[in-house]
Amino acid sequence: MADYYEQFSDQLDVELTEEERLWIEDFLIPFDPHDGIIERGGDTLLLIGEDGVWTPIGEKWKREHGDVTDNDEYWPQFSWKIDGDGVWMHDDGGVFSAEHVVEFVHAFIKAFRPKMVWKMTWADTCSKPRLGSFGGGWAVVDINGATFGSAWRAADEAVRRIQDPWSNDRVQFARLISEIRATQDFASWADLYASVDLDPGQVNELFDRAHKVWEDEKAALCPPEDK
Repeated sequence: MADYYEQFSDQLDVELTEEERLWIEDFLIPFDPHDGIIERGGDTLLLIGEDGVWTPIGEKWKREHGDVTDNDEYWPQFSWKIDGDGVWMHDDGGVFSAEHVVEFVHAFIKAFRPKMVWKMTWADTCSKPRLGSFGGGWAVVDINGATFGSAWRAADEAVRRIQDPWSNDRVQFARLISEIRATQDFASWADLYASVDLDPGQVNELFDRAHKVWEDEKAALCPPEDK
């Protein structure tokens, strides 16, 4: 029998203000949706409401700020620690949810650092060399949300690009741009410079980059015959 793990170690590398530190400690208060017991530092944390009912702090936070996790999930499903370099987040294969990490970081960015762009990676491993059991993933987070990717998906996409070059937007767009420059009168393109808000030198650089992408792809797909 094999055991499967997701492991990661990343850092929110910021010099935290006191307000940010307190916000993080409040946001990441753990709670158990099954029995309502919350612990931090060995202490059970409960609040008594106006109706005299003891309410888990995590549930109070959810009511005030909105759900950040499904009702049947523990929160947060990663380990964390505030230190001099920011917030260290990690997991050694016990309980890990990339979505929980992203929820936290996205909320932090929206609240305090709207220009921040943050990335994380993780590994998918197995205790035995089972086929297809090793890979990993990544996420990039900014104020607008998160983009996720995986090693398997990237590999599948690489195969698809090789087998079906027409579907590869990167190559076909570069091909189109390269051919436009080769067939059009550049002297009449003043409107283009104004439309894209770039000077002629910048536009010319983009054409050069597109041409290189196209030439490199042609060389990769149609290598010269061995002499």
